[in-house]
Amino acid sequence: MPPQAVKAILTVQAGVFPGESMQELFRHWSYTSEDYAKDCALGPEASADASIFTQRLKDAHAYALSLADPSRVNWVRTEWIWV
Repeated sequence: MPPQAVKAILTVQAGVFPGESMQELFRHWSYTSEDYAKDCALGPEASADASIFTQRLKDAHAYALSLADPSRVNWVRTEWIWV
């Protein structure tokens, strides 16, 4: 199977000092051209929650929420980039 092109990357970073991400907390999710094709095949009547992209976005936000603890870190950043 040939490698899939990446359509989007979702990342979550967190840390104590602004701009200094703690590598052990870094996570990323990829959204591939295959995922995109599956989402497009759902059709306009499908719920937004049915899409792979939405699920990945929810996973990233849930992880970011789990890190949002001032006794552990001072900042959390969630980012997604469509490429």
